[in-house]
Amino acid sequence: MVLFAPLRIRLDPSKVREPDIAFMLKSNAARRTDEYWDGADWVIEVVSNDDRRRDLEIKRFEYARAGIPEYWIVDPMNSQVTVLSLQGDRYIEVGVFNAGERAESSLVKGFVLDVGQMFAAARE
Repeated sequence: MVLFAPLRIRLDPSKVREPDIAFMLKSNAARRTDEYWDGADWVIEVVSNDDRRRDLEIKRFEYARAGIPEYWIVDPMNSQVTVLSLQGDRYIEVGVFNAGERAESSLVKGFVLDVGQMFAAARE
């Protein structure tokens, strides 16, 4: 299931975030409630111009600590998509993708995003 903000994702008993897009595998459906999701399998954040550090560093740390397997950072300022995969307790950078390149999910087989087309559509 894929949902977009506002959707509350509980990262731990005292921390909730509302990622721009969240995905939960069907096999983890028991972690979804009407009030919030207990974690997620994949989150996507669009970097905010008012506080870039929040999306690039703080949320990266929080999502890793919560055990979210995949985190994508969409950066409109640089027209880039950063794909991160959880390895142990931290994310490794799978790649930073620009226009002319395709970002691919390691979690959802077959999900590929043409980065240039996405940013071009956003500008229209």
